[in-house]
Amino acid sequence: MSQYLCRDTDELVLLQINLCNYADGEISPKGMENLDALFTELEQTDKHYIIRFLYDWEGKGREKEPKHMDIILKHMEQLEPVFHKYQESIFIHQGIFVGDCGEMHGSKFLSDTDMKTLLSQLVKVTPTSVYLSVRTPQHWRIVTETSEPLELNNHEFAFRLGLFNDGMMGTLQDTGTYGVINKSEAGDYGKWTRTEELLFQEMLCQEVPNGGEVIIDNPIKKGLVRFKLFDNGIMDCKQYKIDYKQRLKHEDHSIYEICFYVDNPMVEYRKIYDRMKYISYEKFKIKNCELCENYVDAFCKDRKICMKFDKDIPKEETTRAIYCSHFQIDDEYMNNRIREGIEEYRFDVLFCKQQLKEQPKLNFD
Repeated sequence: MSQYLCRDTDELVLLQINLCNYADGEISPKGMENLDALFTELEQTDKHYIIRFLYDWEGKGREKEPKHMDIILKHMEQLEPVFHKYQESIFIHQGIFVGDCGEMHGSKFLSDTDMKTLLSQLVKVTPTSVYLSVRTPQHWRIVTETSEPLELNNHEFAFRLGLFNDGMMGTLQDTGTYGVINKSEAGDYGKWTRTEELLFQEMLCQEVPNGGEVIIDNPIKKGLVRFKLFDNGIMDCKQYKIDYKQRLKHEDHSIYEICFYVDNPMVEYRKIYDRMKYISYEKFKIKNCELCENYVDAFCKDRKICMKFDKDIPKEETTRAIYCSHFQIDDEYMNNRIREGIEEYRFDVLFCKQQLKEQPKLNFD
């Protein structure tokens, strides 16, 4: 296995471990020995792992799970040495062991009290270096007993509790992840509308990971467009897969990342980019030649030039606008793009740093 994984270019790997054979009692000594051998093998790679312990792979959580919660709690207790011994390789654990495919739905152990009990045990048996995650923002609020994701470090475990949305694009509400009732009606611990939950996630996931699974009925037609703004002002917009990598790739230097779910990425890409570059400028005030009125198409249309300097400006050099005295933006055009907004799209804010107080210092030598 490790030889195969070493050849794979992905840096983050999802590993699901099914414990259904032990639904009636403790994990056997042989089972624990096999788990140790598995993680020893995985540790030989340069990967990090998203771990999900579960009891079901067929959407039959109620049938496959233990009949009593004490068995689940005992399994978590037995796994404590594994979590601690291999914590350098484990990035995050998804869920609380229960539900159809471990996705926290279709289980008899999802009352508020049961979720808190299971999550509390998982917190107890895992090192603080390992992130944990729940399926929905509503789950997060319930188990943390916190209605706003503020000052997470003051909470026992909220500072390492993220989200895994395994219903992305399944429906408008992401297959049950979001609700249809406003926060004012649903209450602090209810399931809010998509727009309200995304605003909640934008705050929460500046500090903890956000990921999940995209489920679409036509993967050929539908797709994702991901916009990135980097700390040097470079902007990027292209098709991209949803994952946790922005939490690991610190060399990326991204400060703002949004993923849009669209029917036709090739058609929607330009419209999204044209709006997002101005929305990002309003938010962070980082100048870039792509925002400047003087940055226009060259005669041959396959490159851009600056009219003021009459020279080609490739994309990787557009950060020079930060120090350019000729930078000029069309306020009317910008305000129209910002006013159009992005609410017509389904999207998730994957990462957003706090607004910068000053321009980054760059070296053009």
